[in-house]
Amino acid sequence: MRNHLCIAATASGSLDGLGDIAEAVARLPLPIFALDRDGTIRWLNRSARRVIGDRTGEHFSKIVAPESLPIVEREFAKKIVGTTTSSEYEATLLGVDGARIPVEISSVALIGEGHIMGVFGTAHVEGEPRRQSSPMRHTLTPRQAEVLQLLARGCSTAQIAEQLGVAHETARNHIRGILRRLDVHTRLEAVVVAQREGLIS
Repeated sequence: MRNHLCIAATASGSLDGLGDIAEAVARLPLPIFALDRDGTIRWLNRSARRVIGDRTGEHFSKIVAPESLPIVEREFAKKIVGTTTSSEYEATLLGVDGARIPVEISSVALIGEGHIMGVFGTAHVEGEPRRQSSPMRHTLTPRQAEVLQLLARGCSTAQIAEQLGVAHETARNHIRGILRRLDVHTRLEAVVVAQREGLIS
């Protein structure tokens, strides 16, 4: 996901104002995290807690291996000061038992109320198999694949309709079809699954 995400992580470790999306993100099968502006871990989904434990309230430097700390700090700082909105890089994290965990991190700046509030990201644990493609992967129509790319860019239904030159309801039907074929319930889940399966770049 390479767009700004308007998600606010609260000090209580929840995601404000997201409704069903918050629960969907919590259930996704890849580690997802939210950091505030000072680098404190404010939220971890279930998969992230399985990998590194419940480290909510700790600074991210506590879970990063020393050799990876410079790149993680640099990429975090670039998003906080606004020189970049997203980045992807490799790092090594430390599990609760001290085990070294190589990961690929993809993160974006959290934007809220007109300013950068922190960082939201995902981590793929190296060595863990990526989700296997289902037969449905190959049944996306060319139009659905196009809509999926637009969803990944953060486009709304209205923006998708305008971009494709179709009616709002037609765009909505394409989105519903994508959710059915990927066997997910939300647009965010669709984008994450599609990213993991290589359906979007």
